[in-house]
Amino acid sequence: VREATVERERLEFQASLQREQLECQALALNHGSLERERFDSERLHLEELLASQAQTHKECQEQYERWRASHTENLRQVQDENSSRALTLERERDSCKMQVQETTRRLESTRAQLSVAEQELASLRADLAESMICAEVTERECNQQEAEASEERQKLSG
Repeated sequence: VREATVERERLEFQASLQREQLECQALALNHGSLERERFDSERLHLEELLASQAQTHKECQEQYERWRASHTENLRQVQDENSSRALTLERERDSCKMQVQETTRRLESTRAQLSVAEQELASLRADLAESMICAEVTERECNQQEAEASEERQKLSG
């Protein structure tokens, strides 16, 4: 009786243990299933987040490319304008340089003409001074001759 009771208790205990093992397995499966769902949900969330980040990155890259193309074009235009302006300034500089050279040549020519004119003026002044001296001498001689002639006339008339 005692052995039968112990055997029965052992069998009940073993059955209880098997039930608990089955329940634990069921809970583990259920828990594993819940974990799997949570992991799948988190994986889906992360995939969506990654896709969103990839889209944002793509949009930023496209925006950057548009910005870069725009600024590259603006830079090219500025460089073209600067090249054109530099060419215009170079031409103006060359033109001014030629004008300065021409003006310098004319100035030297005018200075040479002025020097010749000053020499001619000095020569004319010298000639004028000599002519004035001669005129004075001639005038004195004429006055003296007139005075002598007048005296001679008076002597002859008198």
